[in-house]
Amino acid sequence: FIPHTRDKSMMESILSSKEASSSSALFVHADVKGASMNDLIQSQHGLPASIFPEDKYIYSGHFHKPHVVHAGKKSSNCISIRYVGSPYQTSFSEAGQAKSLLLVDSHRNWQCLEEIAIDIGPRYHRLPSVHQFLDSDGADFRQGDKIAVTVNQQEIEEIRILARKEETAVEKSSFDTKLEELRDAGVAVEIRDIQPQSQDGVSGVSPTNAENEMELEDLSPKATLAAYLDYEVENGELGEATSKMLLEKGVEVLRELNDTSLPLNSPSSNAIVTELEIESVSVLGFGSFCQEAVYPLRNRGVVLLRGTNKDLGSDSNGVGKTTLAMASLWALAGSTDPRPTQDGKVADVVNDLSKIAEVTLRGSINSKPFVVKRTKSISSKASSLTFLFDSSDLTRQSSKDTQALINEHLNIESQMLLRTIFHGQHTIGGLLESSDAKLKEELSYLVSLGVWQQSASQARSKARLKQRKASELDGMLLLRGKDKSRTEEKSLVAKEEMKRRERIFENESATLLQKKQNLSIYSDASDIEKTMDSVQTQLRECDNEINSYEEELSIYMNSGAAEISVLRSELDKKVAVEKFARGQLQACQRKHDVTTTELKSAKRQLSRLQSEWNVNICREDVSSQLQSPETCHTCGQPIISPNARKLMMENIKEKLNTASSCVDEAGESASVAFLAYTKSKEDWEALTLEVQSCAENLCRAEKSLSNETDGLRKKIKRARMLQSNLSNEFASLARKARKISEFNLVKSQMQENLNRFNEALKSSVDAYKSCCSELEMVETSIAELKKEKETMAEAASFSSLLADTFGPKGIQAFVLRNTVQALQYSSQAYLDELSDGSLQLRMQVGSNDSIIKQAAVRNLDGTWRARSLSSLSGGQWRRCSLSLSLGFIDLASRRGKVRSSLLVLDEPLTHLDSAGRKSVGRLLRKMLSKAPANGKAPGRSGLGLSTILVILQEIAAEEIEECFDHIDEVIKHGGESFVILGENREE
Repeated sequence: FIPHTRDKSMMESILSSKEASSSSALFVHADVKGASMNDLIQSQHGLPASIFPEDKYIYSGHFHKPHVVHAGKKSSNCISIRYVGSPYQTSFSEAGQAKSLLLVDSHRNWQCLEEIAIDIGPRYHRLPSVHQFLDSDGADFRQGDKIAVTVNQQEIEEIRILARKEETAVEKSSFDTKLEELRDAGVAVEIRDIQPQSQDGVSGVSPTNAENEMELEDLSPKATLAAYLDYEVENGELGEATSKMLLEKGVEVLRELNDTSLPLNSPSSNAIVTELEIESVSVLGFGSFCQEAVYPLRNRGVVLLRGTNKDLGSDSNGVGKTTLAMASLWALAGSTDPRPTQDGKVADVVNDLSKIAEVTLRGSINSKPFVVKRTKSISSKASSLTFLFDSSDLTRQSSKDTQALINEHLNIESQMLLRTIFHGQHTIGGLLESSDAKLKEELSYLVSLGVWQQSASQARSKARLKQRKASELDGMLLLRGKDKSRTEEKSLVAKEEMKRRERIFENESATLLQKKQNLSIYSDASDIEKTMDSVQTQLRECDNEINSYEEELSIYMNSGAAEISVLRSELDKKVAVEKFARGQLQACQRKHDVTTTELKSAKRQLSRLQSEWNVNICREDVSSQLQSPETCHTCGQPIISPNARKLMMENIKEKLNTASSCVDEAGESASVAFLAYTKSKEDWEALTLEVQSCAENLCRAEKSLSNETDGLRKKIKRARMLQSNLSNEFASLARKARKISEFNLVKSQMQENLNRFNEALKSSVDAYKSCCSELEMVETSIAELKKEKETMAEAASFSSLLADTFGPKGIQAFVLRNTVQALQYSSQAYLDELSDGSLQLRMQVGSNDSIIKQAAVRNLDGTWRARSLSSLSGGQWRRCSLSLSLGFIDLASRRGKVRSSLLVLDEPLTHLDSAGRKSVGRLLRKMLSKAPANGKAPGRSGLGLSTILVILQEIAAEEIEECFDHIDEVIKHGGESFVILGENREE
């Protein structure tokens, strides 16, 4: 029993071992070259049957179809590998396959004795037409079965209409009735639309709308413009009169471009397809390839490029698969697969162990050979680009000029290389993800919009010129409007000035009259002067009286102030002496308190000693009163020694005498302090009485002075009041006199002003009449300018409308609409292959000229349910994005843009399940070009592919290995990469 392994060398070692040779039979799980897979595909890269031991029963799993693989005819060995197959059907690819169990006998070397047919699990059925579905017997199906019915929706609709028209009209047609019966019985029925057939006979790979697709391209610019305008009229966007004028003016613009663009009446599309045949690419010091590696790219079929990393790291990431596959793009355009990074540098393409990166690409353009060699180093001075074409060296001095020649011979933009040949894993879904502006930019590579862009530019230039003239007229109108405003303002100012002068004259007259009335109540000016003289005389008398009173008051104040000053000085001295005596008294009192306290303390000490030794110090016979102590009064120990007792007695006597002396000394100090305190108190009391006496004398003197000066102050106050009244009366008389004088002056001034205002009023009237005449002239000029401006604005507006007609939202969108429809048809053909007809990608140009992308999923009854792209699963999104990219390639080929022999797909199986990966494998096989029997080149709808290079991870490639003609491997070891071709691996 040999388990499954992908290592072919290990499998070969096991099959050639003694254990395998000595075994009576082998049970394996192997991929054998020539084994039948589903959908009529045979394994191309499995193990050769000849390596299995001969004359043995060999049973294998792996493939679901039961069959036997024999060794080649050239082999004389009797080798047969029998695939047991799956016990039940698992997909529509196994529809109709008979399943069985093999009964083998271990005693007969595991010979198969009997093949027992089994019929378990769900079965899969394909019915290619509606009639076969209707003619089928319901008893042939059982619960759990799955049926795929390929129908034409129009045919089903006719059956439904016919059922409603019959005399015995029924609600449901026979098709719907049978469909419902089978589903009620537990049978899953899937309705699939008929897939369109391509023009080159490969199902589902190319659309069938070439005639519609070519219709606009075959029209002349004039006819295309007319078709667009008719389309706008039919949709109600333009009126017939406007359409006619636009056509007339548009043809004029096209005629102006006739010398620099396409002829007015020639077709827009005369492009010649670029046939790009890529033979090989060699890399040296490029990316992870340090040593030179030559990689063939011509007539290799579907090629799997996988990688192995023998250094530390992942299995295949970073080994250089993409670097090798995209080297051709770098040689042609100087760029590689765009990545979502911002830190890429020129030196990134140079190998870490090399000083220079070199890529050489060989091939042919329209059957003429070419060689492109591009080098790049860390030092830009050593970079170069070489271009050899048809045995001629077209290399120029600068790489930029050489690149321009390469682009000229390719006749396409470098962006087209990314869209039609080199599809990196980061850009393969770019078309589906692109914004409206970006998608239109991509589609512009497929359709020639140059004449319309130039026409739009020309129309915009005319519109700007006319708009500029209209703006100039606007400026003139603005100036004339300002002139009119100034003239109106001048007239208004003159009129207002006249009214203002009239009001001033009236106000001045009224003011003069009022002043006369106000001053009439006063006496004559001579009477006022006499009264003023009398008042002035009284004021002088009053001033003299006040001065007399103030002199008398000053005398009293000076004499009284001197007396009070003497008394106050005497009082200050007495207060200072009293303050000093009070301080002495307080000091004596403190001394007395201290000595008293010391006396009390000495008496307490003496009393304590007397009490302790039981003696009375007042008695003279103190010695007789003392008794010798028996024990020490401090420690309590008995005193035995007489000397000790004697010393104790002497010590006691000394303490008593000392205490008595302290009492006597303290008593004497206390007596002295008391006498000093008594004397200080008597002195202080005497000084206090003297201070009081001085204060009373000072108070009597101040009161006497105040009484004497108050009378004089009252006289002065009465005199000042009289003086104030006289001053007020004099000021009033002076004001009256001044008003009379001012009135006479103002009266003469106002009369002069009134005369001047009359003259100004006459001048304002003349100015107003002049402004009215000037205003009439300005209004006439403005009316003429407005008429001219309206004419120019209408012309500018029409030119802008013509520019819009030629612009991206006009005829360019109209032309792109045809391209969008062609791209949808082309993409849908591929999507039908990838989704087995269960998905649709719908594209159309909306009312706002934006490209609307929407998906549709087929329901079980065959109808379609629209879905947004964001709601698609990862696998559905990948199918749609891959189909759109392949459709773009197909459309570019059929529209004569570019037809390349090479197609590079980097990780196209991302997000796809097993069925999706297999459908991609089948599609790649169908996309390979087949040379016609007559030897002519492929037709316009042919892709012309001879090599499809697919970069995959190991796990993703495992299920579809049989789809590849070659499996190449990039191996990274020791930091360097090298490539092993599939043929070398087979050897």
